[in-house]
Amino acid sequence: MPAARTKSAKIRVVKKPVMAVAAVRKRALVVQPDDDPASLLIKATALRTASAWSELLSLLDQHVPALHLPLKALYCRAFYHLAETTPKQLASAEGFATELLTSDPVQIDALLCKGRIASSKGEARSAADTALEAFKASGYKDEDALALLQESQAKLRKPVQEEQDHYAALCVAPGAPIEVVRAAHAALQHPPGSSEAAAADLALEVLSDTDRRAAYDTARSHRLSGGFGRDFSGGSELLQRLGEALGLKFPPGFVFPPNGRFQGGFGGGIEFTWGDGA
Repeated sequence: MPAARTKSAKIRVVKKPVMAVAAVRKRALVVQPDDDPASLLIKATALRTASAWSELLSLLDQHVPALHLPLKALYCRAFYHLAETTPKQLASAEGFATELLTSDPVQIDALLCKGRIASSKGEARSAADTALEAFKASGYKDEDALALLQESQAKLRKPVQEEQDHYAALCVAPGAPIEVVRAAHAALQHPPGSSEAAAADLALEVLSDTDRRAAYDTARSHRLSGGFGRDFSGGSELLQRLGEALGLKFPPGFVFPPNGRFQGGFGGGIEFTWGDGA
């Protein structure tokens, strides 16, 4: 009799939410390859938290040699969700992503994994391109792809104070090597907390980041030549790709109507507002 009570107690514990998720994970590792355990696990609510993805990745790590494609895809998705991973997990994720993309060039989980890896390396432009590719492949529905796209775009388009000349703030010539930029910043003796010191710090931050400097140089060039104007035919290639992802097209020679206003943003997509400037 006591043994029966003990068994009953164990059954009640298994039915707790956390243990139920663990049971789903274990079953997923022994199903036949033609089943789809990945989709079942992704739908499990408890796996949507960072800790659950971490547990899942750790579990899959124990079975890496035997994983079939659905679980490799799940591994890539779990890797995407984690801010911190081990070098071994990075190697596994890269290998799985490459394998998945070899058989399917637009495999969404693999693209997300590839984009996350690029982002972690500071390659915001590559991450944005890959995220956009994943977003398109999902029919513009995958929230993770959109989140990575927004994150990468934010890195590429961090606000730049257009009224400030970063090169002038550091007293260096446009195109100065990063070593010169850093030396110039170190040589400045502006009082801490002063507007001059803040301007110099911002200039160093922008000019020492490859992507932000490229964006700033482009904006600066347009300003010095009279502004961006309304002719969008020579606009940003990446912005055009974003427009396509959101169903917008920019034909060659596209010109803004007089007094047109262009507003960018991801909250409600990209919005065009035409009006009289009011």
